[in-house]
Amino acid sequence: MALSYWNQPELTAKAFQDGWFITGDAALQDAYGFFFIVDRK
Repeated sequence: MALSYWNQPELTAKAFQDGWFITGDAALQDAYGFFFIVDRK
């Protein structure tokens, strides 16, 4: 599990928000609970 970018606090602050790593991916969840990446923000 990644907790930060190595020696890059500015990138870390931008990429991690409220404990979540923000990828920019858009996903959908089906009725069975599976997630599918469908787009990129």
